[in-house]
Amino acid sequence: MTYQAVAANAKGKTSASDLLTGTVAAPTVSLTQPLTGATLGDTPVLEATVLPVRTDTEVTFERRVSGGDWETVGTDTSAPAWTVRDDASGFAPGTEVQYRAVATSGGTTVTSSIIPAVAGAAAQPAAVSVPGSFNAAAGCSQDWQPDCDAVQMTLDEDAALWVLTVELSAGSYEYKIAIDGAWTENYGDAGVRDGANITLALAEDSTVTFTYDHATHLVEASVTP
Repeated sequence: MTYQAVAANAKGKTSASDLLTGTVAAPTVSLTQPLTGATLGDTPVLEATVLPVRTDTEVTFERRVSGGDWETVGTDTSAPAWTVRDDASGFAPGTEVQYRAVATSGGTTVTSSIIPAVAGAAAQPAAVSVPGSFNAAAGCSQDWQPDCDAVQMTLDEDAALWVLTVELSAGSYEYKIAIDGAWTENYGDAGVRDGANITLALAEDSTVTFTYDHATHLVEASVTP
């Protein structure tokens, strides 16, 4: 790419600078989920970031099992967060599954580093909470408080699900899932790490039960008026 500055004075005389040539850097793609060595669960979320962000970027996620051939898991075009879900339910626990992301952006194709993970039931965190705009109403000192006792979930070990029930007034709310009482690891809409806030609209005062699955990072809100 070549640039040149051209200046004109009041009399219409112009002068031009020397030409300056630069090279546009190739895009980079990084696989942000799963984490290295993570236990996958049945339907792990695969997520990638691409820099610079371009709306025409397409990311294809691939996997290989125990050193086999690379297989396509899925393709996403939804910048700026590219995600798909894999079906890892058929792999024997302990099987190594490797993932990579292949991004095509501006006519250039680049590949991420390989991330190894392990098939099997996802390990449960020490704590899960539901920080959101309703936290103060639920008894916390402020909203969006992941370490508040009033919004800590309880693990149903038999179902491998985390559950929290709260009483809320009619209104519109937003929330996320936070792991271990902090924002370091959090999940938003569609189970995406650091994703958008999840919305909840209540037409009347209701009992709301949140149910979170750490294998998929998805949360459901069941409402009883």
